[in-house]
Amino acid sequence: ARVRMHLLKYHVDVVNVLICHIHLPEELMKTQTEKILAEQKQGMFNAQREAEIKRIELEKTSSQADNQRSLMEATVGVEISAKRSEQRKREAEGEAYYISETGKAEAEKMRLIGEAQGVAYNEQVNALGANGVALIETLKVIGEKGVRITPDIMASGGGGNGDGGGGIGTLLLLNLFRDQMQKNSDAPAIALTNGTK
Repeated sequence: ARVRMHLLKYHVDVVNVLICHIHLPEELMKTQTEKILAEQKQGMFNAQREAEIKRIELEKTSSQADNQRSLMEATVGVEISAKRSEQRKREAEGEAYYISETGKAEAEKMRLIGEAQGVAYNEQVNALGANGVALIETLKVIGEKGVRITPDIMASGGGGNGDGGGGIGTLLLLNLFRDQMQKNSDAPAIALTNGTK
């Protein structure tokens, strides 16, 4: 720098000065070399530290980006689960409403059928009498249950001339039938005698 200032007086611009064959003492050279090496090492350490800081920031940013994806997937998963839960809840409410209304309709149907049957039975009793209705209901049960009321073999008294001898067998058969029906149901008993009820 001093040489440059000195030569500027003469309008000479010095760009670079090279001094060759200078022989400095070994101690001075060692100190200077160590200083330069230390500065270079310090520069290298600073560069490595900067590189590590940038690498850490990059990994942090990359990790945040990866976690952001997982976070978004989890958030969407929670929303989907909530929607599915709401859907199942509404389906269950709809099913419960359907069952409730169907049950009410069935109960009302049964009530109306019961009332209609009650009215029909009352009308039958008024028209046929209690014993007539009991006989009709008994014959219905016989038909529904498949009860056999005629014997495989019939023995009758008399010569078959229609004098009523066969009526005793019929009377016994009807009394047997009545006893059987009383065992099978709570139907009112019908007293049968020869020619009278």
